[in-house]
Amino acid sequence: MSLKLSEITGYSSSYDVLGYLLRLMSSIWHRQLNAELAKIGLTEMQFVLMIGLGWLLESNVKGVSQRQLADACGISTALASQVMKPLTKKGLVEVGPHASDARARVVSLSAEGEAKLKEAAAILRRADEEFRSDNPKVYDKLFKALREAVDVKMKLAGEHPEDLGAMPR
Repeated sequence: MSLKLSEITGYSSSYDVLGYLLRLMSSIWHRQLNAELAKIGLTEMQFVLMIGLGWLLESNVKGVSQRQLADACGISTALASQVMKPLTKKGLVEVGPHASDARARVVSLSAEGEAKLKEAAAILRRADEEFRSDNPKVYDKLFKALREAVDVKMKLAGEHPEDLGAMPR
């Protein structure tokens, strides 16, 4: 092969590329979480919407629109709507009309949804602890470094962190 990626990129391998390492680490973590979520009948995207909704409802008890939820989770409203359908069929979320906007839909967790979210959140906690258990010092450093890097990017996003797919703090 005449193409020399190392000369073009300055990297000797994919393991020198930040994006590759982030994607690989994310893939390893997600694979572990997904295996556990599947045991309780949730996909990762369903869990993302449910936990996002739970966090948003903590500060906005009057209700969360489907658009607010999609924005906070960093996904399109079309994808949020698609993922909501099985959650609604399972009786985990309820979707109803917005009080002041006829075009908007308000999303809430049902009692069964709250119980399922509690179960899934415990899975998240265990998966995170298990993931870090291989070498806690290394993962504590990684977490701290990622948190600092995210803070830098969030400051650059200014008043619109949702543009990065970030949940409100």
